Amino acid sequence: MKFMNDDYRSTVGTVRFTLKEFGSFRMMLTPILLRSIYFGLLGLCVIVASLGVFRGLLIIMDDSQYEMVSGLVYISLGIVQLAVGPIVIRLAFEMLILPYRINETLTEIKNLLEQQTTDLPGNTASVIEPRPFPVPKPVNPLDATAE
Repeated sequence: MKFMNDDYRSTVGTVRFTLKEFGSFRMMLTPILLRSIYFGLLGLCVIVASLGVFRGLLIIMDDSQYEMVSGLVYISLGIVQLAVGPIVIRLAFEMLILPYRINETLTEIKNLLEQQTTDLPGNTASVIEPRPFPVPKPVNPLDATAE
């Protein structure tokens, strides 16, 4: 079956794909979506932390002593969220994307091995044939001629 434009090639990360590979599920979309969601959440984390610091500054500008303490709490929590939030998001998304990276690396190894087996001189087969394991001849212990 021919797709709309089979010759169209594009690059996502280190993987080159065609529309045919896309249609046959050889290319994974989930890692691309996970990266997009990661950057979206990273931006959201920075915005929320900045809003917390800004809200704390607005609370401190009021005259009450109790509001000053809560303003400092908002500011400190915003700074902690700004420092820890991206690290937590990164660790979570690394765990989600790890199986896809393993699959990509194994596919690269498979392609490299296939290329090496076809590039061997005098090898017309696509797979290297294993050598037979040498089997020793059985020795009769009662035979006097065998030494």
